[in-house]
Amino acid sequence: IFSGTSSSSFNPFKSISDFLPILQSERSQFLAMSTMMFLFIYVFTTVRDTKDSLVVSNCGAESIPFLKLYGVMPCAVLFIVTYSKLSNVLGREALFYVSLVPFFVFYVMFAYVL
Repeated sequence: IFSGTSSSSFNPFKSISDFLPILQSERSQFLAMSTMMFLFIYVFTTVRDTKDSLVVSNCGAESIPFLKLYGVMPCAVLFIVTYSKLSNVLGREALFYVSLVPFFVFYVMFAYVL
């Protein structure tokens, strides 16, 4: 396929900027956001799998739809209503930090109390 080119001169990605066209000034922000996204996905997957194993072993698999309907949905609606009310009162940055507090409290309680 690559006849006529030596192995030392063939380099499909000469630099990272050929693969990911990110400006030099934005690379630190990109790296920080990528790391945060990886950690969010990792924690979410770990907590979801742990929740499923704890619920199935303690209450049975038939309790998952009940918990989703009567536990998750009211909490989600309550969070959306609270978020919309706070968005009218707080600025963007304050709203971001205020909306992270319940998740932070939950994960700390999950790690150390439960």
